[in-house]
Amino acid sequence: MASRLVCLGSIAAPHGVRGLVKVKSWTQVPEDLAAYGPLWDKGRHRQFNLTLVGTAKNLLLALRASN
Repeated sequence: MASRLVCLGSIAAPHGVRGLVKVKSWTQVPEDLAAYGPLWDKGRHRQFNLTLVGTAKNLLLALRASN
């Protein structure tokens, strides 16, 4: 059986010049997005570990570490 991905959110835009990104979370509690562990892009080519640092205009601000 092929593994199926569930879309938990999307990277909306960069934020500032220090490597932060704005993230739209589709989890019930938006701040729980990072608690799901490593996240993958749609094609499973890149893995991301997010560290949430705040919010801006209903989006999460996260430091994105790519593996």
